[in-house]
Amino acid sequence: LGLLSDLSGSVFMVTALANAPVSVIQPVSGGGLVFLSLLSHFFFNEKLKPGEWVAVGFCFCGIAGVGIATSGIDVASHQASVVRLVFSLISVFSLLLFGVRRVKQMSKKQRPKHFPALCGFFAGCFFSLSSTTCRSGFVVGELLGKKVFFGSLGMGLSIMNTSIGFVYQTLGLREGNAVMISTITTVTTIMVGMCLGIVALGESLPATRPTFLLHAMSCGTITVGSLALGNGGGGVFWEN
Repeated sequence: LGLLSDLSGSVFMVTALANAPVSVIQPVSGGGLVFLSLLSHFFFNEKLKPGEWVAVGFCFCGIAGVGIATSGIDVASHQASVVRLVFSLISVFSLLLFGVRRVKQMSKKQRPKHFPALCGFFAGCFFSLSSTTCRSGFVVGELLGKKVFFGSLGMGLSIMNTSIGFVYQTLGLREGNAVMISTITTVTTIMVGMCLGIVALGESLPATRPTFLLHAMSCGTITVGSLALGNGGGGVFWEN
């Protein structure tokens, strides 16, 4: 059942990326923590604290705000450049590989105290690259008229980046706090994914000042809510 849910989630994610910008999908995908929290509360008897309920509300309002702010964006108007896209993705991937190589060269004694958090950060970056490469395949295929080839290539690269992300997330979970690692991974995925969507894919932000402010505030609200959920609601809103 777990595997079926995971596969179903992947299918929905690919479908979303085929039809909507990464800079919109990534913040909304942070709502997974909300669903997990509510599922734990109602079905696994892991009662949410008052601060966690506030965090859930923050995430929900942020997701709704992103939807409202981006509803008027015309996806067809995005100015995607294949050269800029390839350069951006190769640059980010190279920087990540450099960082990963430096980390792998460290012995266990040389690893800093924040090593698990660093693994969570790397995992979030690779998950962001996964979404971006998947979306890139559809965008380039549309531009060059080879949708099947580039769409398949994008999904293949997406699977590769997701696999690397899972490796580092597992390494972080093995040596650090599960909630902390999951939260760092989620927030990194949201922020890096948004940046890659705007810089690499040329995705436009809301054009008017009110919708732009709503989008920025909503993304910030999702981030704060995710951090609060990962912190058990305490230390961000109040201690319980």
